[in-house]
Amino acid sequence: CLRSESSPNEYLAKQLMTQLKARGKVKLPVILNLNDLELIKDSNSNYGLAFKLKKDAKSIYAPQLDNKNNQRKFSQTDENGLPIFNKDGSRTLYTANSGLSRVYLDGGLDLGTGCDCLAYSYEDGRVVVVSAEGTSQGLDKYISKLQQEKAKADAEIERKFQAALKLLKN
Repeated sequence: CLRSESSPNEYLAKQLMTQLKARGKVKLPVILNLNDLELIKDSNSNYGLAFKLKKDAKSIYAPQLDNKNNQRKFSQTDENGLPIFNKDGSRTLYTANSGLSRVYLDGGLDLGTGCDCLAYSYEDGRVVVVSAEGTSQGLDKYISKLQQEKAKADAEIERKFQAALKLLKN
């Protein structure tokens, strides 16, 4: 989550902001999909690496991740996985007020954006990217396979049923 060009991760935040501004107006905070970033060597970075936006990279304006929403409750998310706030929600958003940080889910499915440790991946923050399009295609294949297996099983049951009827009638 990119909130400003200041700490934490000030150098990387400034590098990303420069790239985003070159593409047009930037409204903060934004999230960037890791698939939209390339790692490049950069000796000026504390990590020895920096991010380069891919040509087709898209930033997602994420006002929900603004620090004014720190510790707000939610139960559902929108199409980008961002919280839809609900005071009776069972999940909590934890956020920071500046810089560049990672976005992660913890064990209780709370959403965190306050961790500036980009170099580490704890048990919180294991991210799986699922394409809705790929999921749909995979689901269609799976359903088709199940229907074929059901048709085979139905045919086998019918064959056995007819054989049993024949035996009973004779």
